[in-house]
Amino acid sequence: MLDIKLSTIEESGEELVVKQHTYENDEDAKELYDKLTEEYAEQSLPFFGKGEQLLKLEILETDSEDFITECYFEYTEELKGHLYQRL
Repeated sequence: MLDIKLSTIEESGEELVVKQHTYENDEDAKELYDKLTEEYAEQSLPFFGKGEQLLKLEILETDSEDFITECYFEYTEELKGHLYQRL
């Protein structure tokens, strides 16, 4: 089982979980994660400045806090809403 977690990274650096969903089928979770990161790739941030508000999407093992992969996006309420609904 895998989890996909959507969080906000506040300007202070504090991470707040917006939504986390567990997927029974690992392939379904990986497929959704890949689809979301591809659809919103133009808003992803490979590098970002300290003190910037961000969205973080990650896929991780259900029984662990160790992430498999993660992606950061430019923060907008609209994007946060889209990602929230898709999970």
